[in-house]
Amino acid sequence: MSDAKLETRFVNEIEGKFFVPNYQRGYRWGTDEVTRLLDDVHNKDLR
Repeated sequence: MSDAKLETRFVNEIEGKFFVPNYQRGYRWGTDEVTRLLDDVHNKDLR
């Protein structure tokens, strides 16, 4: 099991470099997809 902790951060507080593989680069998220993702993250039971 991992000892990694999740921390709440604002988007502008995230630092570092991110790699997006070629096969994912063509996919474009619209408002519906972003809203669904944020709702899922917000409602996730982390206990």
